[in-house]
Amino acid sequence: MTQKAEPNSPPPPQRLVAIDALRVLAFGLLMLYHLGMAYVPDWGWHIKSHYQSPWLQSIMLWSNQWRMDLLFVLSGMAVAIMLQRKPTLTVGRLRIVHLGIPLLAGVFIWVAPQVFVELKDKGFIASMGYGDFLLQYLNPFGELPAVYGRMGALPWTWNHLWFLPYVLCYSLIAVAVAGVVSFKARYWQLNHRLSQWGLYAGLLVVPALLYWLIGEWLYAAYPKNYAFIGDWFSHASYGLAFCMGTLWVVWPQLWQRLPTLILPSLLLASASFALVLMYVGKLPAVFSGQLAEGVLAAKGFVFSANRWLWLLAVLALGARYLVVDYPWLRPLRQRIFCYYIVHQTVLILGLWILKEQALGMAEPTLLLLGTLLLCELSYQCACRYWVLGYLLGVFIAVKPRP
Repeated sequence: MTQKAEPNSPPPPQRLVAIDALRVLAFGLLMLYHLGMAYVPDWGWHIKSHYQSPWLQSIMLWSNQWRMDLLFVLSGMAVAIMLQRKPTLTVGRLRIVHLGIPLLAGVFIWVAPQVFVELKDKGFIASMGYGDFLLQYLNPFGELPAVYGRMGALPWTWNHLWFLPYVLCYSLIAVAVAGVVSFKARYWQLNHRLSQWGLYAGLLVVPALLYWLIGEWLYAAYPKNYAFIGDWFSHASYGLAFCMGTLWVVWPQLWQRLPTLILPSLLLASASFALVLMYVGKLPAVFSGQLAEGVLAAKGFVFSANRWLWLLAVLALGARYLVVDYPWLRPLRQRIFCYYIVHQTVLILGLWILKEQALGMAEPTLLLLGTLLLCELSYQCACRYWVLGYLLGVFIAVKPRP
């Protein structure tokens, strides 16, 4: 007989290993996605290669909706586990240090070269050197052209690091709630009053419905802007993902059910993705007449279901197959956050250097290998110099030199 975990009991080691492995895979997928953004037509990015691939766009569309939700789910899990182990104020302080310091360093140090290259590539500051650009960028009243994702009237931006202020905000909200609501509350045992099939149906359907309702209510009125202020659709959908992550920790029976959902979630996710490809014109539509009208009317729900079902499938596969502490996992989980902070700056600088060399298929290969090499170099430097470690989010084995 399987022993049921208590609501406030420490998470089993297998779950912690699975969360770490999924976190590594999620950040790795995000970095590959950013590499792909330079090579797909139609989708805007900071700098584009001369080589464009329409078929790559179809592949990237697969993870387009759910890749960031996965990171928010895993962040919710991590915060909930921290709240079970540490005082709430300690968790809040750690979240501010571990996310806030790399964010500030990112805005003023790591992201600035991205803005410089973007403006150079688009021809807005053709004669300006990096020193003059940096003086304009750091100056709150700088006069850089407002053709990139700025913070309102300010010349600063966080580009790919927008994830950090969002997850920091949700983490501090979770800390505040945890200070009032105990994880020992008995309502976390609600699943004892649900049938097994009712719980499965709830996991497959209810979050998709919530995503759909959020989209119907907020998507058109508040489209994504990643500026934090006024980004209500993003806050609602990513906040939902974060809350679901905390729920999987404080309601541990949900995690135990995940492996049994692999097959149904994969089948339903594949069907929904086929419909998504039809909606965006990547596959020919096979509907006609009144059925076509019904399929078109269900477009919003299909996209929401696709978003949730792939997320559920990835979590279910992780809960089933990523529960072993593989030898490759530990070094990767120590590096992945540093890689995330550095990678886009290296990608953009590297592409700016390589794009005029007419390298063909060698260009993305060299860009990927060069990015991995410089990310690893950044991590090694962060491990040796404690100030750089804090700026790059590396807090393991980073000590001041005597």
